[in-house]
Amino acid sequence: MDFDYQYRRHVDAVQLLGQGGSPLRAAVMNPARARNKTNGSRMNCSTGFLAVSPLHRIFWRAVGNPDGIPVVVIHGGPGSCLNAVAEQLFDLRMFYVVSYDQRGCGKSRPAGSLDDNTTQGLVEDIERLRTLLNVDKWLIVAGSWGTTLALLYSKHHPSRCLGLVLRGVTEWTEEKFDWALFDRRQIEPLAYADFPLVSSGCTAGDIVNDFARAVESPNEEFRSFAARTWKRAERYFEIPQGRSDMPSAVQNPDIVSSARIQLHYWKNCAFIDNSEIFADREDKFPVTLVHGQLDFVCPLSFARRAHAKLPGSTLRVVPMAGHTFSDMALFQALRHEVRVIAEKLKVQ
Repeated sequence: MDFDYQYRRHVDAVQLLGQGGSPLRAAVMNPARARNKTNGSRMNCSTGFLAVSPLHRIFWRAVGNPDGIPVVVIHGGPGSCLNAVAEQLFDLRMFYVVSYDQRGCGKSRPAGSLDDNTTQGLVEDIERLRTLLNVDKWLIVAGSWGTTLALLYSKHHPSRCLGLVLRGVTEWTEEKFDWALFDRRQIEPLAYADFPLVSSGCTAGDIVNDFARAVESPNEEFRSFAARTWKRAERYFEIPQGRSDMPSAVQNPDIVSSARIQLHYWKNCAFIDNSEIFADREDKFPVTLVHGQLDFVCPLSFARRAHAKLPGSTLRVVPMAGHTFSDMALFQALRHEVRVIAEKLKVQ
């Protein structure tokens, strides 16, 4: 029987059990116990919440083989949430895969909160999660905004890293903001057709500030319109061929919270200096960058610069591929690179 099909059936069963209470409750109340209880199965699923500050509780989910190679998957955004599709990158008989929603994102609470929500806090949340789950070292797989967190985490906690696989690496520079808000309009101006209804700004900073105010508007209709307008401009460019899923994506009921968090980080340039990511690194683990040739969210130039600043790293450019998991060529390339690193770890 197809392994992915077995896995989907397993996840469906776990979700149904979770509604009933006891198996899921055991995982929430005692994640270490849930992790170690295999019941003779290679396919385990546990979920829970971790209090990472007096305000924030982050939702986490772990699947796979508790005795396998530990992996943490860091989602993009800022403001997105964990994506179960990412779990399909891994043979769950070989890996123990942990995903989570960052502060204010997805199922984490309080939803959409900007208070005590900074890059520095998010980086330390990864370490708090590792400690909770009693993982010694783990492989880090991250995409887009998540690559910033992965690089910072691996810099500050190198002894806890088995390696990095980074998809669609981004950066926090003036070029990033100009690309997203001005230069990319040359590819498809229609993606920005409603921008003037929210902002008349002539600089990236002005536009971001205008949208940040708009998504805080007391007028619910305008708040939602601003959030959808902001997110549509990015969603439009996520894959180079076809955007049939875009209308449903921008109708997501959490879109205002997602836009609020993203604009919060953009307005504050992610609370970092981009050079901080690469300074004083002593990486002693494999680093692989996988980037779509036609990534219009995070241009290939971002990956080439990161590759140059990460000695010993590997850059794999995927021809004609875009930015997200929904691009099959990119997905397959990521899956391959995960297997490559797994083989290296087994040799060690």
